[in-house]
Amino acid sequence: MSDRQKHIPVLLPTPDRRQCEMALDELVARNVDGISLALLAYRDGHPYLFRGKELQNAGKLAAMASSMAALSGTMLREIDSDSGEMTLLQGKKGKIIIVQVPAANNLMLLAVHTTEEVNLGLLLAHTKSCVTKVAASFGAAQAGQP
Repeated sequence: MSDRQKHIPVLLPTPDRRQCEMALDELVARNVDGISLALLAYRDGHPYLFRGKELQNAGKLAAMASSMAALSGTMLREIDSDSGEMTLLQGKKGKIIIVQVPAANNLMLLAVHTTEEVNLGLLLAHTKSCVTKVAASFGAAQAGQP
């Protein structure tokens, strides 16, 4: 490989930001009791969009969510299971769900924080709906649609 080929930038697919904003807004607006924040991030740990209560450092949360998703996937592959699509963390004061966005080679993930009394079934359904809309936004951005 020549030096010139090594320095050619790689253009990653990008989602349609407006569609992603609408998907996150709808997730938070559905008012599943207990959602305090929703964060869309790149798998490398950089935040893309954030909705919810004030957060001092979205970058820190994005990096941790990315690391947890990667660790979960590695653990599942180690026991000969498929790679992870979703990670659920549960504590005494709340839950965090991290879901891979099934587009662009899992380039992005969605992290949602809730209080402890959230209805997990509703949360999973609304989160998967949001992730599906975000995944569809990759095609819209490439087709030049608004």
